[in-house]
Amino acid sequence: MPVRMTGMISGMDTESLIKGMVDAQRLKNKRVEDKSTLLGWKQDKWKELNQKLYKLYTDDLSKMRLQGNYQTKKATSSDTRVSVTAGTTAPNGSHLISIEQLASSQYVTSGKIADDVTAKTTLKDLGMIGSATGSLVVQIQNGDTKRNFVVDDKTTLGNFIDALKEAGLNANFDTTQKRLFISSKNSGYDSKFTITTGEMSTAGVDALNNIKSLINYAGIGSAGQTKVLNAINVLEGKNISDTLYNNVMSKAPGEKITGADAEEQKIIDALVVLRDYAIKKVESDTKADAIKQIKDGIKASLISKYTDPSDETFIKLKAEVQSDVDNGILPSDTTPEQIERIAKERYAVLDNLKAQVASSIDSGKLKVPDDKTREEFIDEQAQTAYDTLIPQDKANMFISLAEKEYKSTETIEVDGKTITKAADYQNKVKEIYDSAINGNIATALTDVNNGLVANVKNYFVNSAITDIPGNSKLQNIGLDEITGAVHDATSADGYSVVAAKDSIVTVDGAQLIGKTNTITANGLTITATGTTAPGETISFNVANNTQETYDMIKNFIKSYNAILKEMNELYYAPSSRGYDPLSDDEKEAMTDGQIEKWEKKIQDSILRRDNTLSSVLSTMKSAMMTRVEVDGKYYSLSSFGIQTSSDYTEKGLLHIHGDKEDGLFSALDDKLMKALEEDPETVVKVLSQVSMALYEAMGEKMSSIPNVRSAYTFYNDKTMAKQQTDYKKQIALLENKVIAMENKYYKQFAAMETTLAKMQQQTNALAGMLGMKQ
Repeated sequence: MPVRMTGMISGMDTESLIKGMVDAQRLKNKRVEDKSTLLGWKQDKWKELNQKLYKLYTDDLSKMRLQGNYQTKKATSSDTRVSVTAGTTAPNGSHLISIEQLASSQYVTSGKIADDVTAKTTLKDLGMIGSATGSLVVQIQNGDTKRNFVVDDKTTLGNFIDALKEAGLNANFDTTQKRLFISSKNSGYDSKFTITTGEMSTAGVDALNNIKSLINYAGIGSAGQTKVLNAINVLEGKNISDTLYNNVMSKAPGEKITGADAEEQKIIDALVVLRDYAIKKVESDTKADAIKQIKDGIKASLISKYTDPSDETFIKLKAEVQSDVDNGILPSDTTPEQIERIAKERYAVLDNLKAQVASSIDSGKLKVPDDKTREEFIDEQAQTAYDTLIPQDKANMFISLAEKEYKSTETIEVDGKTITKAADYQNKVKEIYDSAINGNIATALTDVNNGLVANVKNYFVNSAITDIPGNSKLQNIGLDEITGAVHDATSADGYSVVAAKDSIVTVDGAQLIGKTNTITANGLTITATGTTAPGETISFNVANNTQETYDMIKNFIKSYNAILKEMNELYYAPSSRGYDPLSDDEKEAMTDGQIEKWEKKIQDSILRRDNTLSSVLSTMKSAMMTRVEVDGKYYSLSSFGIQTSSDYTEKGLLHIHGDKEDGLFSALDDKLMKALEEDPETVVKVLSQVSMALYEAMGEKMSSIPNVRSAYTFYNDKTMAKQQTDYKKQIALLENKVIAMENKYYKQFAAMETTLAKMQQQTNALAGMLGMKQ
């Protein structure tokens, strides 16, 4: 804040005068600031209340709406090999259970592979190769997922593991143990998998590789590759007519093709997958070619700056490139034209390094030594940096410079047309691309489709897998042919198979079979952790468990009452009329305790008669009064002794008849406990439906409204945030207005002081001329 010397001539208290003149404007500011403060307190209060409401919604209420959470019966067993949970329909009494077999996933562990093997080791180096007329194929079958994994000279152990994972298996190569660990992701007999080997003809492998090339298999990502492999699996072995091939391949992308039946539709959908990826590749290649033309044009534009054959630097760089050729750093067949082009590229790199040094000098990062001129120092530093670069670095730096030129506003010539690098780049790419679309790309698509059809046909004619005589090639990686046997197997070298199995449990004489070790039947959920001996049984008992359900309901009512009571207190809070947020001057005149008490008075009433709060209160109370129908009869919470009292000041709080902790209702008959003991299913159905009504009502209240309310929020947080932003802007504008007003008054008073000073000087001068003493 500036220091001002005022009133020295006039003797007036200018500061007080100006303060009084702008106080009226500051009062306007205070009103807006008060609104902002009150809104901030309201936001804080709503955030706190919203957290509590959301907790009720996600915790107690979410549990109450699901019938499975009402444990009206309890099963007990002293044997740790089995745990039993009883549902509402489970029959009371003693039960017998025997556990013949536990469910298991299929596990395969290889024997130890050589110590020097890693995931990057090729399968060829491990002896997994085909014959002279065919290629080794590993067939992986996991449920409906099938993979024909072709092994070539470059295929690694890691590639094999990836193929297993693609087929939906867990697979890992332990680098410490040098073993493969393979397993199904789910338990149960149906989760069994097979890994077998065979041989595919060279013609079949070539056709498959051609298909992959036509659809850019390597560049479509793992999800795309999975779609392609699934499509090939669908098509394998199918007799597809030329008419169907041509029908699919002639249609535009996105055009619906309907099959005669479900089986033909699967074939069409699989062909469409291959066709669409082939089309994308052609279009991508065409666009890439258009982009390459632009890049080449920009590179040519960049090096065209350095064409003076007599330039000393250019001559020096040409000699450097020639030296790289002579020393074998660059290819020996590099032509004179290529040498000149490379020299120009390097000139661009050196020029850019000089620009970087100059920028560092201008920014203060580098200082020019006293014994050198700026130009000498720039040349020296740039040359030093240039000399550290190898030819590949120089080439990469030039390409990077060309990329930056995309953002330039300079113009270049591409295909005989002048384009602006930044503004017209994408348009030029589209122009070249569209030209190709209208011309060559149409022919290219036809050629690709024809090639795709031919190779798909060729693949399925020649893709038969034949057995390989002799020992399994899988033995080279510590495995053997895995045929999905139902029995466990081990070998002396450490190779082992644990077969996939279902769980087999007998309950009260009835044999139950499950995919996992948890089986549900007759209202019982049985989890087995061990087996019983032949003829051995385990007993467990099922009895009513009304207390646990009663306690869950009671805890929910407590949580509901707590939040309802707080909302009532906020909505019906005493008025704070006459209490406004304190100004800084007012706070200076009060103690901390007085300030806290004053502000608490306002904050406690901040949601008084709030419309949003009123709506939430009304919705929650109405939902808890819902009547539901069960077996032709209507029930509500009051049917089970859960209701409000006659004391209107409680404003909707609920009580449970016979609750020993409730002084008003503890002496009444406990209707809830009695109903749970006599007809627990009806109680559960009613309570869950009433809870669901409240759950849905609260969910609706906190549904998102664009520009008004965020999801899972009961109040209009976005509207409040916008209002707060508007207040902040308004306060800033008003504060600027006060400052401008003060400055205006200070200038006016300063002008008055100047005028008075001049008058005094004139008076003094006149008095001096007349010989008068001041």
